[in-house]
Amino acid sequence: MPDSVFKKVLTPALYERYQFFMYKSYVEISKAATWCTGKNCDMVVELKDTGFTTFDVTCSGCLDCFCFDCGKPGHQPVSCEMIKVWESRLGSSDDDTDKWMKLNTKSCPTCNAVVQKNGGCMYIMCS
Repeated sequence: MPDSVFKKVLTPALYERYQFFMYKSYVEISKAATWCTGKNCDMVVELKDTGFTTFDVTCSGCLDCFCFDCGKPGHQPVSCEMIKVWESRLGSSDDDTDKWMKLNTKSCPTCNAVVQKNGGCMYIMCS
C-alpha cells in the first residue's frame, strides 16, 4: 500500500511510529546502510562505494569510526577475518602482542626497522 494511505488512516502518533519501523526495516535489510556502533548513538551510516575490500566508515553524529562489515573499530586495510584471528590470539592480555612480535618479527641490522619473519632464510636486506 502507498504511504499516503497510512497517513490518512493512522493518527499522527501512529503514523510517526509506522515511519520509524519502515526506516528501521530498511536499515536492517539494506546492504548500503547500518546503525552506528557508537555508544548512545542512533544514527544510520550509509556506505559510499570506495573500491576497497574493507570499509571503515565514520558516523557524522558521534564521529565513531568502525568497520561497515563487522562493526568492530576501524581496521582498514586489515580484513575482518584477520582481525578475528588477531583478537582470538590476543586474548585479554596486552602481553600477547609482545609475544607475537618476538615470535614473528626481527629487527633489520642496518636500520632497526621491524620486519615480519615469513619463512625462508633469516637474511634481511634494507631497501
